[in-house]
Amino acid sequence: MPVITLLSDWNTPNHYFAFVAGHIYSALPEINFVELSPPVKAHHISQAALILKNALNYFEAGSIHTVFVGMPDNNQKLVIGKYKEQYIISWDTGLLSLIDDIDKFEICVGLFPSKEGDKKWLTPITETAIRISNGATLCFEAFCEDLDILVLKQIHPMIQANAIFGNIISIDPYGNAVSNISKSMFEQYSVGKEFEIIVQSKSNSIDHISDGYNSDEMGDLIAVFNDDDLLEIAISHDNVSELLQLDTNSEIKVQFI
Repeated sequence: MPVITLLSDWNTPNHYFAFVAGHIYSALPEINFVELSPPVKAHHISQAALILKNALNYFEAGSIHTVFVGMPDNNQKLVIGKYKEQYIISWDTGLLSLIDDIDKFEICVGLFPSKEGDKKWLTPITETAIRISNGATLCFEAFCEDLDILVLKQIHPMIQANAIFGNIISIDPYGNAVSNISKSMFEQYSVGKEFEIIVQSKSNSIDHISDGYNSDEMGDLIAVFNDDDLLEIAISHDNVSELLQLDTNSEIKVQFI
């Protein structure tokens, strides 16, 4: 029996998790049901996409990922994407388009008319996960414009005048700030050049890449490439997002000298 995961933005105490878990376990008592990550920031689709994109590399074929980040629109359009032989179930929030190029997915779309009751936005996702787990055949097709689902534009770093302009896209559990600047992009433009990494302002600058999070003096601002080969900003033994008031979309610049 496959794994069913849950990813949500339910940061405050609520009964939603209990409803979803109870609904799934009642129908599939032997299922492996796991919470994929602590809740992301409310309605933060890009952070959910980053977590899910990495999780897809570690779960086996047939795994089913239920995503409760962002609310459904009035049409109650459910999107099921098949990718790497795994299933992603979410309301039409643009999530798939932030995981990878949308044409790499097989997609099925379902419409659920509004119903009375406070669970109307939870039930279709859990019921769809149960159906897939029980072997239901869904009508998948390659993505095309006729599917009419939301596609979001990813924020990509810009190259301009000897500099890379990027953004913070996620804050990890330790308060480290993950940017959208990849190691390959950095290395492509940094060959034979000195550089300065500027985080929001010139007063927060770094002139080297560290080997690890604790390789510099305590309290130093450091830059590392994380396991996903993305440039990450941290403070040795401290929380950089709190100290520098960083959040997603905060600016980061690599200036080449």
